[in-house]
Amino acid sequence: MAENMQVKLSKEEQESAESFRDPEISTLLERSFASVEEGRIVKGTIVQLHESDALVDIGYKSEGTSPLKEFKTLDGQPIKVNVGDTVDVFLEDTEDENGLVVLSKEKADRIQIWEDITKAYEDCRVVEGKV
Repeated sequence: MAENMQVKLSKEEQESAESFRDPEISTLLERSFASVEEGRIVKGTIVQLHESDALVDIGYKSEGTSPLKEFKTLDGQPIKVNVGDTVDVFLEDTEDENGLVVLSKEKADRIQIWEDITKAYEDCRVVEGKV
């Protein structure tokens, strides 16, 4: 037989629960998640460094990882990154099998390069490069 159970919440817990019913807070949460779309370049902050990857906070419900080997200069030299650095990353997937966002620094760099080349073409500017 099920009984009606009432749980007594602390003042802080009540305020927290009420804040989720607040339409302004709901709108702010929706807006923050709405800007995170697969297939786009997003800004993130490195929050942890591991042996082979960086954990990046992009303002989504969970952080994402990007391989450290993707952090390199145009000529392929590794870039030293630190916790707190802001980076542009490509959002590949909003969740992998571990619940993490899948990010790529390398894809973000490639897309930005092509955008720069396209802009130079539209502006009739010369682009120098190595073949």
